[in-house]
Amino acid sequence: MFFSIIIPTYNRSYCIDKTIKSILDQNFISFEIIVIDDGSQDNTYQVIEPYLNNNKLIYKKFEKNLGPNVAKNYGSKLSSGEYLIFLDSDDTFYTSNSLNEIFSEIQNKHFSEIFMFSSYYLKQKIFSKINFEVLNFKQALQNLNNGEYLPVIRKNVFSQYNFIESLRGGEGLTWLLIIKKYNKIYYSKIPVRIYNNINDDNLSNKNNQDYSKRLYKIHLKKLNIFWKDLFFINISDLLYTLIKISLYYFGIKINSFFKNYN
Repeated sequence: MFFSIIIPTYNRSYCIDKTIKSILDQNFISFEIIVIDDGSQDNTYQVIEPYLNNNKLIYKKFEKNLGPNVAKNYGSKLSSGEYLIFLDSDDTFYTSNSLNEIFSEIQNKHFSEIFMFSSYYLKQKIFSKINFEVLNFKQALQNLNNGEYLPVIRKNVFSQYNFIESLRGGEGLTWLLIIKKYNKIYYSKIPVRIYNNINDDNLSNKNNQDYSKRLYKIHLKKLNIFWKDLFFINISDLLYTLIKISLYYFGIKINSFFKNYN
């Protein structure tokens, strides 16, 4: 098995069928699909049930919602592929040849540890902007390639780190830890994912009630892990991170005030 495609999902019965079909339509055949249902209360199981006879699909459901990072980590432990692909349950592959293109890029880069592939933003109808095809840790810490990408990573590398389960999101912190060790990450301009940034339940949606609290925790964790690196490599980002922590903190307090006032 070459690819394990891990899909965390929570109350996404309205779109996960499209995600699974985009994988099963791939021309590349050496893959498995691992769907981790993070305690959904809708009819997600009924949507997925017709696929359970397919030996390419594994489905596990949590009794309660534990967060996408817990679901992804759990899915990685069930996987048998050499490389892991983390795909959101409202996203799809760009074409039926996307896995072939990912495989070719991995071959061309001599089976390196971590890759990011360009995504097509559904709302803006644009592609991820990639300024540099290869970044070292210093460049990655400076956010020289900033945007949404499809991560592809060796399983034996990811298993040493995993996503931080106390956070909802913040996967970039795990990527930075891995880049710090290997000092290299490859970016591909080949679009392989359609990134759905339209849905209201997207974590990156600023209208999400937990948006400020979630970002506050992520930036606080970033400061805790990388403050020395930021100080010596990217002092401006250190200051910017401190400002964002302050702004999100006050945002939390203001939201709490109005919630209690009402």
